[in-house]
Amino acid sequence: MTELVEAGKLDTVLGQTCLALARRVDRPGLDTGSSLATVAERLRVMLAEATRGTGKASAPQSLQDELAERRKRHGA
Repeated sequence: MTELVEAGKLDTVLGQTCLALARRVDRPGLDTGSSLATVAERLRVMLAEATRGTGKASAPQSLQDELAERRKRHGA
């Protein structure tokens, strides 16, 4: 998880929780599709929480920033 390393959060409780969830997504075993989707969503939430405030914009935030910049240039 590059995001955790760059944010300096790899060795935190949240960082380790993210790694555990990522392992479960990578090796689902007998998980159903719906439980795997739940784990993947929880990973997304936990990763966002772990990297919040580290100065790196999330992908959705980057897209919103890009859209705002385009609108600004085009006067919309």
